[in-house]
Amino acid sequence: MNRFREVWGGAITAVLVAVIVVCVNQTVLAQGNSAGSIQGSVTDPSGAALSGVSVTVTNKQTNISQVITTGNDGTYIALNLPVSTYTVKVEKAGFGTKVSDNIQVNPGKASIIDIQMSVGSVTETVTVQESVAPITQDKPDRSVVLASDILTRLPLQVSGGARQVDTFLTLAPGVTGDTFSARINGAPDFSQDFYYDGIPYMNADGGGRQEGLGAPFEAVDEYSVNTNAYSAQYGRGSGLLNFHIRGGTNKLHGGAWEYLRNDALDAPGFHFSPNVPPNIEKQHEFGYKIGGPVYLPKIYNGKDRTFFFFNMDWFRFRGGGSHAEITLPTDAMKRGDFSALLNTGVPLGTNPCDGSTVYQGQIFDPATTQTVGGQVCRTAFLGNMIPAGRESALSKQYIDLMPTAGSQAVVNNTVVASPGAKQNNFFYLMKIDHNISHNLVLHGSYYVGRYNIPTPAVISGDLRSGNNFNVHGWEPRLSLDHTIAPHLLNQVLFSVQYTEGVRIFFPLVPSSFNSPIAKPGLPYPALVVSGMPTFGTGLDNNQNSGGCWPCTFFADNLKWVKGKHTLGFGTELRWEDERDAFAVNIGTYNFGSGTTSLPSSTSSGQLGYGFAGLFLGTPSQVSRTGAAPPRLVKTGYRALYAQDDFRVSPKLTLNLGVRWDVSLPSWNSQGYFSTFDPTVPNPSAGNLPGSLAFAGHSDGSCISAGGASLCRPKIANTYYNDWQPRLGFAYRLTD
Repeated sequence: MNRFREVWGGAITAVLVAVIVVCVNQTVLAQGNSAGSIQGSVTDPSGAALSGVSVTVTNKQTNISQVITTGNDGTYIALNLPVSTYTVKVEKAGFGTKVSDNIQVNPGKASIIDIQMSVGSVTETVTVQESVAPITQDKPDRSVVLASDILTRLPLQVSGGARQVDTFLTLAPGVTGDTFSARINGAPDFSQDFYYDGIPYMNADGGGRQEGLGAPFEAVDEYSVNTNAYSAQYGRGSGLLNFHIRGGTNKLHGGAWEYLRNDALDAPGFHFSPNVPPNIEKQHEFGYKIGGPVYLPKIYNGKDRTFFFFNMDWFRFRGGGSHAEITLPTDAMKRGDFSALLNTGVPLGTNPCDGSTVYQGQIFDPATTQTVGGQVCRTAFLGNMIPAGRESALSKQYIDLMPTAGSQAVVNNTVVASPGAKQNNFFYLMKIDHNISHNLVLHGSYYVGRYNIPTPAVISGDLRSGNNFNVHGWEPRLSLDHTIAPHLLNQVLFSVQYTEGVRIFFPLVPSSFNSPIAKPGLPYPALVVSGMPTFGTGLDNNQNSGGCWPCTFFADNLKWVKGKHTLGFGTELRWEDERDAFAVNIGTYNFGSGTTSLPSSTSSGQLGYGFAGLFLGTPSQVSRTGAAPPRLVKTGYRALYAQDDFRVSPKLTLNLGVRWDVSLPSWNSQGYFSTFDPTVPNPSAGNLPGSLAFAGHSDGSCISAGGASLCRPKIANTYYNDWQPRLGFAYRLTD
């Protein structure tokens, strides 16, 4: 039964999509929920509804028009309008022509334009400059629209990273947090959805964040933030952000920018001192954008038909190094001389081994460990000096590579200046809008982003440990609008998204370095000496995190205006795959003070020294893990919805909808998943209930047969009863 449901949730849903597409006699892709609409009613001078009125809606930037005829109730609606400024022209025999100009359409919003006509000739034209109400008049949505002029005027901090278009999302009531982790109306982190031209930004490992790969700031001309009561067309989030990507127009337009911060241009601060070097900060973001009609001399003129937009953005950052005091081994310590640690002015008891007085900072020989009178003890090195012949040959290879302390103090003996993190980021986006015919429009965009997150090394030399986390992402989006009839529109959306992050450690072991615990071509093992920074890395360069590997999106939306009803039906399908490969611990060697301390002493914490343990080659703990194969995590999402926006009167609109969601649990074809099951006997706890259960058949027989295998590919059963009714209304108190 579950298998049938799962097939129905995927394949049968896809068949329903195909049926819808066949019914409209054309396969189409669409602009989606970043588009808006213009709607309203047309009346005569007495206020009575006028039917059969010709309403022409024209995009002022592209000169593309659509013509609608009012119904018996005098209402009209122009659907799926790209964000732009429009003119509405109303004509009917016996009445003067009326033109409403400069109507702004915002993403996902309806601009309400009610028109009252005057008796006269159609050659008589009255033009009115419209002002659309700043609130949503046909839905109970609570949303904030950040239009293009607002985005250009709002102050935007330029500090440490490229400008991000969602920086202003907290301007919406109920939104807290930041661009990485926002919370809407108290919902958990990462629970909102992002849409670009109607297509979501996906993230298989959690969603709700763009990980620095959102569209460049200059590529978005406006967006809206919806925080509640949105249409049944949307789901899977406590809120949504609708971004509209800029498009070309009939006029060639463009721009270039440079945002520069450089400490060389800063004025001296109040505490300026010529003897103190200033903090280094060099930040440089620059790029350009251009858009217009596609024009190929003597080949093609795309005016009123084909438009392009192209955006490139670079970001460079060079920060100053941070200064800190750290502890490094002194020259004397590298020779086995730890006499600087010995404090004979602080006796700490008697050594059971030989009856000698124990002093603070004393070093003991682990090779002399014995039990005397029931107490474990060791003999101290004379004068805290380890004989040269006792130095570990293996340890010496690494001690020779370590930087030496800047002073002879035993703690905080070196001032280091960690180099600033160098960032080199690059983004570009291109978009094409092509009007195949008056009722068929193709849209396409392609986005690429690359950025790095560097972690500089703290110390210098071969045993320093730094890394670069390099992120790469790309996404093609396709859309095609098909107006089947003036009141019937089908929309299909499709995208494929790929994101990957790879961590690269440095430096690598050269071929000339011969050590049994190191391998040429890999990073050095990690030597963790208590009280000192870690020497080496201890991890290989196998870490890979693919948030989408890939993620695929498909949706179909059918809009039908039937009298006072604006009906919507559709489906949404997501396939979200994530590929993870974890860095392998190729060797981590811990050296604490315990191996050279006096075990029986109540003051053992004041005895022994971690670097002395390294000198002797006596680690306190060693760890290493085997290589794990990359893991491909598969998840999925299916949804169906129906929505009816019923305009009961020019003032009252009812919003009725229902959505059915199915979220598929994670699975992996190799069965690399486990979960806790409170009913499975745990053999390590006397068969008390509560143990790990493994996907597939990777742990023997099924749970029902006494084993710990789930005997299914997914770690949980699919839940099929997630029905979400939507109910709301909007009422205009005044005109």
